[in-house]
Amino acid sequence: ACGLSIYGGRKFPQTYQGNIFSPEPCGHLIKRVVLSQKGDSIHASLPYINKEFLTSTDQRFRPVFTTTGPDEALYVVDMHRGLIQHSTYLTNYLRKHVVDEKLASPIHMCRIFRITHVNQKNTKITYPIGNTSELVHQLSHPNRWNRIKAQWSLAASKDTSFIPKLHSIIDSSTNDISKIHAMWLLENHNDITKKDIDNLLLSKNVELNKLGIHLASRLKIEVFSKIEFPNSRVNTMLYVSASSQYIKEDFNAALTLITDLSVIHKSDSVLCGIIAGGILEQANTVQRKKFISKLSALGLENNYIVKWL
Repeated sequence: ACGLSIYGGRKFPQTYQGNIFSPEPCGHLIKRVVLSQKGDSIHASLPYINKEFLTSTDQRFRPVFTTTGPDEALYVVDMHRGLIQHSTYLTNYLRKHVVDEKLASPIHMCRIFRITHVNQKNTKITYPIGNTSELVHQLSHPNRWNRIKAQWSLAASKDTSFIPKLHSIIDSSTNDISKIHAMWLLENHNDITKKDIDNLLLSKNVELNKLGIHLASRLKIEVFSKIEFPNSRVNTMLYVSASSQYIKEDFNAALTLITDLSVIHKSDSVLCGIIAGGILEQANTVQRKKFISKLSALGLENNYIVKWL
């Protein structure tokens, strides 16, 4: 499998929204996978029995990439080669088949397929270029292509006059998808505020909660250490993981925060593993010894964290 994408347009029924399309060039097919979320877990299932979204008897059909286009159709890049194996791995049977079917040529060719659902009409494509106000508006567009394109353009823009509008999206927009794009743009332009984080943490959308915890680590540690977030195992894991990012920025404060977290979660081997992994990744040898010393002084000399350090 290669070149998979998550469909984000409206040229297919609603049940296709957020589905994965995964090309398999060796099998001449494209697989469709339906994602669903149950609690903190994401599950994948296949919508068809004994068939695929797209298959072909054309031996040169080698789909290698999929994406949602600006017209909201699904686009497929086909490598269009009969032979894709290295010659070293050709069996005698396959070698004869390639010769008989003349699959060794042509090469240096490809095809692009545009796929829509039956009876779908073409839509006019409009996209603002250079107008940052309109680009911000595109962050709430129903087509994923428009939103990603707008985010790229705004991330590279030297005109940052649009940043107050991003804060307004976080503060008052009812479109949660636009908030995600806005937050990553604020992170790109180094303009995240505590108010932005608080808005995400107070949201009923669990994905915004997770993003808020993750991006809260861009704030000073004295702010990060006091944030309050909805209680869930995933949120706790995200918070514990993010805490290690402060080791290089403010070691003494990070030492206090992480040892406090170590005491709170001393019986949870998974969280202890996350803490130990963060320390190993961010701390130097001297700093690691200080962690061991402080944790041992708190009676955790036999804890998972000290053993892993």
